[in-house]
Amino acid sequence: MNDLVDVVLRRADEDAALSEDAKLLVLAALDGEPALVSALEGAGVPLAGDSRGVDAPEADTPTSEPVRAYVSRIEVEGFRGIGAAAVLTLVPGPGLTVVAGRNGSGKSSFAEAIEAVLTRTSHRWTSRSRWVEGQWRNLHHDGPTRVSLQLAEAGAGLTTVCADWDGAAELDAPQVWVQRPGAKRQGAQALGWDGAVELYRPFLPHDELATVVSEPSKMYDNLAAILGLDLLVQAHQALTEQAKRVGASKAEAAALKRGLTSELQALDDERAVAARATLRGRSPDVEAVAALATGTGEPDSSTDALRQLAEVDVPDGAWRRVRADLATAREALRAALEAERAVARRSTAVLSAALAHHENEGDGPCPVCGQGLLDEAWVSQARRQVDEAGMFAQAVATAQDQAAAAERALIAATPPCPAVVDGARFADLPEVARAAEAVGSAWARWQQAARQLDSGAGTDLVEVEAVFGRLAELVEAMRGSAAVERDRREDVWRPVAVRLGQWVVSARAAAAAAEKLAGLEAAEKWLKDNLDDMRRQQLAPLSERMQHIWSQLRHESNVDLLPLSLEGTKTRRRVEFAASVDGSGAQALAVMSQGERNALALSVFLPRVSLPESPFGFVVIDDPVQAMDPAKVDGLARVLAEVAKDRQVVVFTHDDRLPQSVRRLGIEARIVEVTRGRDRG
Repeated sequence: MNDLVDVVLRRADEDAALSEDAKLLVLAALDGEPALVSALEGAGVPLAGDSRGVDAPEADTPTSEPVRAYVSRIEVEGFRGIGAAAVLTLVPGPGLTVVAGRNGSGKSSFAEAIEAVLTRTSHRWTSRSRWVEGQWRNLHHDGPTRVSLQLAEAGAGLTTVCADWDGAAELDAPQVWVQRPGAKRQGAQALGWDGAVELYRPFLPHDELATVVSEPSKMYDNLAAILGLDLLVQAHQALTEQAKRVGASKAEAAALKRGLTSELQALDDERAVAARATLRGRSPDVEAVAALATGTGEPDSSTDALRQLAEVDVPDGAWRRVRADLATAREALRAALEAERAVARRSTAVLSAALAHHENEGDGPCPVCGQGLLDEAWVSQARRQVDEAGMFAQAVATAQDQAAAAERALIAATPPCPAVVDGARFADLPEVARAAEAVGSAWARWQQAARQLDSGAGTDLVEVEAVFGRLAELVEAMRGSAAVERDRREDVWRPVAVRLGQWVVSARAAAAAAEKLAGLEAAEKWLKDNLDDMRRQQLAPLSERMQHIWSQLRHESNVDLLPLSLEGTKTRRRVEFAASVDGSGAQALAVMSQGERNALALSVFLPRVSLPESPFGFVVIDDPVQAMDPAKVDGLARVLAEVAKDRQVVVFTHDDRLPQSVRRLGIEARIVEVTRGRDRG
């Protein structure tokens, strides 16, 4: 598997078009999704394989050549065709053993027993109808059901693997124990073969011979796992999933944008118009949209004018205080004038002239009437009257100044009508327009009435008060009308603003993830583009071995087998057996006879179990000769002898042709005859 990682990295390094970031992501993806996520989050990329010891299950297939195990002895009791305990002794180590016997002799029971003890199942039995369930026990044996297997490992002595089924246990639920030399008994996991037995499966029951090539997706998975190709597929899937995750905000933003475009089109609102214009194009101004969504960047719109109109107010309290001050000043002026007029009736000027005469002439009769006496008493009284008149004149002048100041304060407290109070601006809203026009007119009358107080036009304070009261009523009505329309528009706009805000969040996230997404998409595309070629490269040795074996088994067949290929993905994944028939291309399975299909199955099975990574030094094949003509049997014998050079090959057969072929061809092999005893059930 590390070799495959090296292949990927070498290809990536040789591709000048692939960025360094994308290469690192490919490397991280090979190490699993946690490593890829870590790389995306900036935590660095571990060397491929480093994280699998922590985050992923320990690999079942070691990278170096494993210690191989061979079968030394198998003892079977109460299982299938074997009743009382029967033993088959084998020579542990490479070599060919042919176990021959007629049908019903129990030879296949030994083959299935090896499969059952190591896999806790049997292809032959699990593929049958439910009505035969439980019939895998020997029908004539009342004792226990047990399979004991002795395995020889180089330098480790003999290991015993035993499976016991109690009376109620199903085939897949035995009690399995492992006994290594000098060690305590352990569970089946002590062998460490659970994954390997699925990958390299060193058993080929006769029933499975017909299905090896007829289950293309299962074979695809098996070959992909053996060659480590599932690592490439998983890496590609990890990159694809992370690209989807990282790109989710981009996709979400695009979807929201599409929905918002049509939704904004239907709104008669300046904000909608502005939002549509801002969202247009490939790179919308995200912050401008955010300002529209939050209301901090609204255009000069009628909605904004309605909001201002609903907040228009008249200076009620301040104006009324100034008006009260003016009333007080005018009352003081009136009182001062009244006092002054009372003094004026006393002819202050005549008294002043008489006093001047007295100063010149002294005491004497009044020069005007000749009757009164101008003496010191009269002078004292006249001077008091003249002084009093001067005081009242000063009081009037002061009161006049104060009244004028109060009038000016009242005018200052009467501001101009706000510019937003413009009926023409709300022409599309008749009710609001009428209210604004009424307020504008009343406001003008109020200002005019206040100015006339100062100009002497005769406007009474009571009249100004009445004009102000009417204005306040009209302003309140206008505010209410504007608020109703404002709220109606806000009720329509608010949900849209919320969705604009959602788009802003997605768009910001998409912008932040853009660099990551670019790297992921480049890595995903590169791995996808190179996947088929790397699959072919990894599969080539197996394919060549398969073609070699087929060439020996195909005697007189006009079907030439072409290189094996793995096609499709997910539910369409399959192993493709391409062939050439008399020079014409064809699908091998469509043109092969049953004997040829069986030969093809062996051509696929044997290269797989012969891989150096397999811990199984043995290969068990049950009844492979059926449907083969004599020439193909000779080819099978040669192929088995070739495999037996470095594997223990055990073949069970009821057909005498295979032992005869082995003898005739002079192939070195051990031939064991199995016969059915009377006490075997």
